Amino acid sequence: MPMKHISRYLILLSLLFMELNLQAQQVEWSNLERFRNKTAYNRVIGANQYGYYVLRSRNYDLKTKTIIERYRASLGLDFSKKVPNMRGHQLINAFAESSGIMLWKSRYNNDRQRIELVVENLNAEAEPVDGHRILCDAMPKNFSDDGDFVVHSNQRQSHFVVLNTEQAPKGQSYLNVRVFDRELNPVCSTRQVMEFENRQFDLEQVVVDSAGNAFILISGVNGEMRKGSPERIGVHLFALANDASWFDFYLNFDDTYIHSPVMSLDEINGKLIVSGLYSLNGLNTAKGVLDFGLQTQGFKLLYHNFIPWTYDFVSDVAGEKAAQEEEELVDFVVRDIVARSDGGYILFGEEFSISQQSYTYYVNGIAQVSSRSVYNYGKIFLVSIGPNGALEWTRIISKGQSSVNDYGYYSSFTLCKRKDRIHILFNDKLKGNGGVLHFVLHNDGSLDEGTLFGNQSAFISIVPSEAAQLDARTLLIPTSKDRKFAFVKLVF
Repeated sequence: MPMKHISRYLILLSLLFMELNLQAQQVEWSNLERFRNKTAYNRVIGANQYGYYVLRSRNYDLKTKTIIERYRASLGLDFSKKVPNMRGHQLINAFAESSGIMLWKSRYNNDRQRIELVVENLNAEAEPVDGHRILCDAMPKNFSDDGDFVVHSNQRQSHFVVLNTEQAPKGQSYLNVRVFDRELNPVCSTRQVMEFENRQFDLEQVVVDSAGNAFILISGVNGEMRKGSPERIGVHLFALANDASWFDFYLNFDDTYIHSPVMSLDEINGKLIVSGLYSLNGLNTAKGVLDFGLQTQGFKLLYHNFIPWTYDFVSDVAGEKAAQEEEELVDFVVRDIVARSDGGYILFGEEFSISQQSYTYYVNGIAQVSSRSVYNYGKIFLVSIGPNGALEWTRIISKGQSSVNDYGYYSSFTLCKRKDRIHILFNDKLKGNGGVLHFVLHNDGSLDEGTLFGNQSAFISIVPSEAAQLDARTLLIPTSKDRKFAFVKLVF
């Protein structure tokens, strides 16, 4: 056989294997139903032997008027009912357990004039069992304060971390941090004064490891620093050890802005990874990435570096001229961080901005002026950082999404993280024929590209922000299919 024919066959075989690799997933749909509202907000809270549990609400925060549903493995609906005993309560979080569901709620106790955090267990049918339990409480900051409890668990649900704030003297705030084990026995706790101006700080992320150590990532305004200076808004990593020791790691340098920080537990290598974007100009540009590592046993600082973008990366994103003039990238944010078994990690982010548009409309011939928020989502970027702090490779995935007044409901992307690859899914077009793009990132940094649900008569859009990975191979995603709501399960 001539060599050119052999080469042609090899190319065709490689394309065939690539296509098979991208399409190697099982797809199951739930029944279609009409949207209860313009958008139906959902939160997948987990799975057990009885099925998949989902919270649904017309409200973005899912705190009130919440419905709980259970779906079978085939995505048949078992039941849909209101979350019980919610009168006078706000839902804080919920977790699916082996025997049912654990609800965390807050309520104001008028007799005690305290805001209480209440835990209630439901059985597999979402019916209450064993009453409720008050774990802790807080003093209201003012007459309209509903509390600001935050509850998170690790993946194994071996520990829970609870955060809330209370008013402190001189306009400051107390940060209360409590860690509980699986049976909700106290492990450790602390109360710290937040040294930020007028309680101006944001909780970026909180995690707890399987040993009961809690890590809190906070951005706050430092009133002692000059306005516009890099340290005016500083990023802190606070750590509460399971022996109640408290640690404060300041992530800024005196000439470095940090924004969109994220962290991830790498329990295989016994460390916590913190990353994000840094700039020398301001909070809306990026010169490179933060690279911070902390040993979770002993809380020893492993590294604290700032890694600039490569010339090629800036050129791919913003053009050759921007790379030559060493310009910083604009409107980029980090979305996720995936730790690797070798001690390195991969950052996933994208271009993102919100713009305000004014427009004029007429009521009975009288001009009215209003405005709308436009949510813009652009290119996805992938950055691989090695275990020794070196930037190994970068990748760019072209994407363009724009929507109005919907918080970017159908925009951005979602991931399914597997041992040897990561699946990246996002909507191709929010208008037109629909379709979902599917990229596969392999361990060597190579990318395969394909289409999921493309070339179909149905119009399909996924909701990336509400997707949940249920196990090593399964992704459950809320979707709009032919303008109706449905869940889709992908098993890779």
